[in-house]
Amino acid sequence: MKIKKIKSIRRIRKDSATYNIQVADNYNYFANGVLVHNCIDDAHNVLEVESEPKRQKVLAVWDDTLSTRVNDVEVGAYVGVMQRTHSKDLTGHILEKRKDGQIDNLVHVCLPARYEKNHPHPSDTPLNFTDPRTVEGEPLDKGRHPEDSLKQLEGKLTAWGKAGQLQQRPRPKGGQIVQAGKIKIVDNYNHRLVKKMVRYWDKAASEDKSASHSVGLLMASMRDECIDYGFIVLDVVYGQWTSGERDVRMRQTAQMDGIEVEHVVEQEGGSGGKESAQNSIRKVFLGYKCSADHPSGAKDVRLEPFAGQVENNNIAMLSAPWNKKYVEALEECSVGSVTDFGDGSSGAFNWLNGLTGKGKSKVRIGVVG
Repeated sequence: MKIKKIKSIRRIRKDSATYNIQVADNYNYFANGVLVHNCIDDAHNVLEVESEPKRQKVLAVWDDTLSTRVNDVEVGAYVGVMQRTHSKDLTGHILEKRKDGQIDNLVHVCLPARYEKNHPHPSDTPLNFTDPRTVEGEPLDKGRHPEDSLKQLEGKLTAWGKAGQLQQRPRPKGGQIVQAGKIKIVDNYNHRLVKKMVRYWDKAASEDKSASHSVGLLMASMRDECIDYGFIVLDVVYGQWTSGERDVRMRQTAQMDGIEVEHVVEQEGGSGGKESAQNSIRKVFLGYKCSADHPSGAKDVRLEPFAGQVENNNIAMLSAPWNKKYVEALEECSVGSVTDFGDGSSGAFNWLNGLTGKGKSKVRIGVVG
């Protein structure tokens, strides 16, 4: 390949069709013998963004390839104009890196089609720019999309389409399946009104930040005398741990919960899943009440009973640092894609209400007094 310097550039005024090419993976191609580096159009395919491997592939291209393509780091800049497709899409990835101090000099401009006073990802610029709108729901550009036009556009899109393309949200406000904003936050609860407590474990084993979380969610059903809510989420422990670290955390949690809490371990399909669940019951939770649950059916369907109680203002959660992470994870749940926190919520709720097939997979270990 020969490298030739451009001697001059001149504009030719001519009405003709112009074509561009997008090449998979590296976006480079030859046009009339000239190597062209194309921009990335739609970094994420909206039909594939729920796939963890495919989403991670896009992030890897950014981190390992595109991040070094600036000729002069002093004056060069990257400009990304993107819709939101997932909380861990390219925009979310970059914002998270800034939060962790890995990226400096990031200018983030967020202009939703309708004004949201408490938008989760507001603009953050060196000029301290803020959205000039003050009325909730006010259109961004009344000249281009007045109210009637904007309503027609919104009517053509799904809840996720409106959230990502118009509101610059990775998920619909309030959530698609679980209206997490309706969960009541309480500072305390009356322990004497607790009917039963269950901590449901959805296990994973990885320290990779892109991997699934292990989640242990403690939920209680309340007696009829509790008129404000019927169920309360009391605690959520979670992390991306190795199998050894996870088992230690599970044991510690059981010791802190005490013998009045029943622990339920989700049993994945196959012999490996059964062996893992039995190992937790016989070793990790030795001396505590513990059962294995082998749920069936789609995860989003299993989440519906819990979601219905949330929608009817019958779910509360105890005020704690994990609240924000929990609510965000519930809002991410969608048809065909349920987070680990969603699994923990549905598992605990369904177990408390006898909505699982626990009779087939239950194993009890005697309680040590």
